[in-house]
Amino acid sequence: MKLMDLKKLRSHERTDSSKLKEVFLDLYETGILRQPVLVDEKNLIILDGHHRVKSLKMLGCKIVPAIMIDYNGKKVKVESFSKTLKISKKMVRKAALLANLLPPKTSKHIYNKEVFVNYPLDLLK
Repeated sequence: MKLMDLKKLRSHERTDSSKLKEVFLDLYETGILRQPVLVDEKNLIILDGHHRVKSLKMLGCKIVPAIMIDYNGKKVKVESFSKTLKISKKMVRKAALLANLLPPKTSKHIYNKEVFVNYPLDLLK
């Protein structure tokens, strides 16, 4: 895990306004980020944590704790939240690198380690 500049991270999905409001209010009220984001170490693509990243930006934060992973490796898998849509790592990369964002909650990345950080937002500004 390392602290990453929020400006360098690339999204592959848009955010959902109701989920964004929920995450934003939690961060605003507690002043604590409990979970790092999951990021592809090669292309700096946000794999999990789009709503956290956008909320942190809205709160004036500059950095975020990130678990950096090898997206080509076998430790992370991608599935779709939708039963009718197939998603692949290639589709995720293409969406991020071309800035042609997928709809909110298109992909679900499965990574075997769940990490909690309890990072005060003041330290992320």
